[in-house]
Amino acid sequence: MLPLALLALALAQPPADPAPTATSVLTSEPAVAAPPGGSLDFVLGLPTQIRYQHPVLPGLRVEAGASFWLIVLDVFAGVRFDLPLYHDPKRLLAIRPGVDARCLIGNSVWPLLSADVDLVYQRAWSGGTVTDFGLKLGAVYTFVQPNPRSWFNIPPMLPIAGVFFGLRF
Repeated sequence: MLPLALLALALAQPPADPAPTATSVLTSEPAVAAPPGGSLDFVLGLPTQIRYQHPVLPGLRVEAGASFWLIVLDVFAGVRFDLPLYHDPKRLLAIRPGVDARCLIGNSVWPLLSADVDLVYQRAWSGGTVTDFGLKLGAVYTFVQPNPRSWFNIPPMLPIAGVFFGLRF
């Protein structure tokens, strides 16, 4: 009698890690159960940057950080949107377009505006750790008029390109 009851109980339990279904693709539901709080990302490329992102609404994040354009420092703050392409309980593939207001600090201070897109692969590991890997592409517009007397002028458009690694906490 007891083995029959245990067999019925085992058959009644759902599988621990169900396979992704067609409904898990192209949805706007939160994909990976990320811990509350933000993430810290390191971007290697042009520029090399460290950024902090914090979710404020479903599908919307604020971000701030610092970048290094070879020998010049840049600080920025902005917003980024979450557009999931595919997800299951442990994995997420998303596009995250963003806009940042920047301030380039060199021999003087220059205002900048950037628009870029992150292609993100997010993975939830056992123990609650969530990591991000991805590519970043975009451009920066400078509001600076060239100075013919200066040895250092900023071009009107600068590229943004890099690979990044992030850790959610």
